[in-house]
Amino acid sequence: MEADGVFEGGGVKGMGLVGALKRAEEERVTFKRLAGTSAGAVVASLYAAGYSADELKELFYSANFKDFLGTNLPKRKGWRYFVIILNILFNYGIHSSNFFYKWIKEKLEQKGVSRFKDLKSPLKIITSDITNKRTLIFDSELHKEMEVAEAVRMSISIPLFFHVYKWLNPEFPKRKTLVVDGGLLSNYSINIFDDHERQTIGFKLISPEETQPPEPITNVITYVKSILNTMLLAHEKVHMKEADWARTIPIPTGDIKTTQFDLTNEEKDWLYKSGYEAATKFFEKQKKES
Repeated sequence: MEADGVFEGGGVKGMGLVGALKRAEEERVTFKRLAGTSAGAVVASLYAAGYSADELKELFYSANFKDFLGTNLPKRKGWRYFVIILNILFNYGIHSSNFFYKWIKEKLEQKGVSRFKDLKSPLKIITSDITNKRTLIFDSELHKEMEVAEAVRMSISIPLFFHVYKWLNPEFPKRKTLVVDGGLLSNYSINIFDDHERQTIGFKLISPEETQPPEPITNVITYVKSILNTMLLAHEKVHMKEADWARTIPIPTGDIKTTQFDLTNEEKDWLYKSGYEAATKFFEKQKKES
């Protein structure tokens, strides 16, 4: 079976996407084109580079997500707040994305991929251009010479959490374009491949409504975290058409948060199994209806 694949963003919850992808492989689904936002961009780009679902699982298990944040902030509260404020003022975010960029670049190069033209499958990476206030899509047709790792780095740059990415846009060569996480404007681009009759299968990460009391906002750290959680959860409440749900694998992610970078292997395992089971239900339903 041939299909196009669209992967939603969700930060560290991306392991759920890998579990669902493994089940799709077992159903002998061949993805002709791939698209992704944020964590979905990571999975989509690595898969388009030639990694299998099993290889992706191993990559995610072996990765310490905390390493993507770089050096720790000072432990003393006064200095910690001071550094956070400086980073936000000058870089528009707390953490550098350099460490993630080096990781994804290395993994892509292990499959012989540097630029979009090197990919095994056509790929679209969704980002948010906050300078020109629009969704910005990098793809294999229009950006053949662009480095894939650079595009993915932009797509995962959660506002305020990671430094904003300053991209030298050929359309506006006199100024740099500020680009952040694609989830800001389009976290789940299920309609991106509707120019073709081929089926699209979407991989969507579903979080339950918060049942625990919200964390009180008492300082700059909890303030920034509150803004991030509000923004990142907002897209999950966006209404989708019934036809879009029919082609979507909804993957439960429990109470795991998007920026929970201290994720344990047990939690990764839970997400993987959740994705696998969700995809199993999806394909069983498809077989009954066909």
